Amino acid sequence: SLRTMSFRGTFQEFCRRFMNDKLGYGSWFEHVQEFWVHRMDSNVLFLLYEDMHKNLAGTVELLVRFLGVSYDKTQMESVIEHCHQLVDQYCNAEALSIGRAHRLIELKT
Repeated sequence: SLRTMSFRGTFQEFCRRFMNDKLGYGSWFEHVQEFWVHRMDSNVLFLLYEDMHKNLAGTVELLVRFLGVSYDKTQMESVIEHCHQLVDQYCNAEALSIGRAHRLIELKT
């Protein structure tokens, strides 16, 4: 949420400042661009929010393979459920109200 980033203001104001590099911690775009050139390096893994949102289980599997971690089905299900709980906990209605709605959609399918 915006509060965890110590930002006080509306989501719209945050977006305007973000797009114009007017936040105190520098340009997100420059930060990502510095690493983008290394995206094919074997020790760099880019994870996209959109991919996590569409297929959390697949993204978690990609991450554990990248890290070389072994897991069983129960552990995987536990990690995915914990991630859903974090989304529910940290997505507030003012910023990105996707947590609960996304979880409900998933349960229906």
